[in-house]
Amino acid sequence: MFDLIDKFKKLFKAKLIYGRPKKRNILFFDCQNSKIIEKQFKKNTYETLTVRGDSLNVNIILKMLMNFNLSFKSYVFHYISYVSPKIIITFTDNSIFFYKFKKMFPHIIFIAVQNGVRLKHESIFDELRGDCSKKNLQADYIFTFGKAINDEYLKYIKFNPVFLGSFRNNLVPISKKNEKKKSILFISAWRSYFRNKKKNIENRYYSVEDKLLPLIIEFCENFKIKFCIAGCSISDWQQEKEYYSKMINKGKWSFIRRKNELSNYKLIDRFEVIAFTHSTLGYEALARNKKIVTFSCANSREFRSSSPFGWPLKIRKNFFNSKSLTKSEVFRVLKNVVFISKRQWNKNYQKFFKEIINFDSNNKKFINLIKKN
Repeated sequence: MFDLIDKFKKLFKAKLIYGRPKKRNILFFDCQNSKIIEKQFKKNTYETLTVRGDSLNVNIILKMLMNFNLSFKSYVFHYISYVSPKIIITFTDNSIFFYKFKKMFPHIIFIAVQNGVRLKHESIFDELRGDCSKKNLQADYIFTFGKAINDEYLKYIKFNPVFLGSFRNNLVPISKKNEKKKSILFISAWRSYFRNKKKNIENRYYSVEDKLLPLIIEFCENFKIKFCIAGCSISDWQQEKEYYSKMINKGKWSFIRRKNELSNYKLIDRFEVIAFTHSTLGYEALARNKKIVTFSCANSREFRSSSPFGWPLKIRKNFFNSKSLTKSEVFRVLKNVVFISKRQWNKNYQKFFKEIINFDSNNKKFINLIKKN
């Protein structure tokens, strides 16, 4: 009864589309996160299927009524059938729902592109370890960050693997021209949607930065190192800057706002060392051949567990990573990374990092596969 009420609520809130979907060779599954991929295709070559209830096509709903099936799965089935694409692409690789349709359309090529770092807990893998792991989940290809997370997906989903790295990151050429020596860029973990959450949920993420950032600034002042914070929000950057200004009341530092979807990748290239706690951008910095310092403190018991750095690889306390926020530990890893030469860094770690994330300039692997099909 409550499920039926919920369905009607979504129906009345959704924008109703009266025109028929277009017959296209490419169908984007889920409009969220797909914009970055859509830019790679001409407008008249693809159709987009929204799967979050924000819009519904009336013609498809009528087909459902004729078949006496009002489930959303039926809606998606009829939408795909009508568009009759050769390829279906999603940028929402962490949607189990997507992987349920390949067996219904064996002649269509289903492609998922990894959109962000996937964690051990509070992610798709929590669901996959449950009942969903016993179902026949399939895709033709999943373009993953690297071998490590790819092997985890293969435990639950049948697909052909391609190690692509980050699609967005690959769109921005790596520049070595303007790198500032003795500089550290910290990647913000601030998110505007946490403002309306309970305080204990906020603390789960931000209490790490509260303790960590003053120590990094102290280190930078001691060793005359330039320190900046890379903003995350494009629209709410002023609130983000104000948040850090209230947190950090002493020391020299600068806040650099995020200007657009891809600007932070160019920003990363300007700094010698990238520091972060759990950001996808931090992992993307590895693919851009940057020295990194990571504090996996948000994964300790004090801050609740989500996933250790590099998961599913097992990485313990080491040269560039720490789970502790003591001054001695923060200073230890910062000294290690700041004062090691780039040559030694690459020799010791670059091969290992490639298991976590790759770099494929201009997404050639993705583009070539689409052209072949």
